[in-house]
Amino acid sequence: MKRVKNNVLISIFVIFIILGIFIFWFKYTTEFKVTNISQYTNPNNSYTILFQSVGEPFLFGSEEVKITLFDNKKKKVTIIHGDISNDGGRASESNIKIKWFNDYVEIILSGDEQKDEIYKIDYN
Repeated sequence: MKRVKNNVLISIFVIFIILGIFIFWFKYTTEFKVTNISQYTNPNNSYTILFQSVGEPFLFGSEEVKITLFDNKKKKVTIIHGDISNDGGRASESNIKIKWFNDYVEIILSGDEQKDEIYKIDYN
């Protein structure tokens, strides 16, 4: 009887461990996993923009994106967090437009289900 009880407890423990691993993987994938989408470099002054997705859209939700501006010494200047609504689709290069100017960069985020979001970042 004691052996059966121990086997049942071990089985329940293993099920909870497997369930915990699945929940951790799902949470990490949908909220924290950072994926590089594209990188853009200004040929005039070597500033670089790194466009990344954070997590993955769940069902038909929006996807968080992170845009990082680096200076010519690869030091972070600015980090912008935004959302792209693509009817549950993944963010891609088609969701960002970059316009380089002498003193600043203009970043336009667009999605199928949202108005364009425009960010203006000064180089300094």
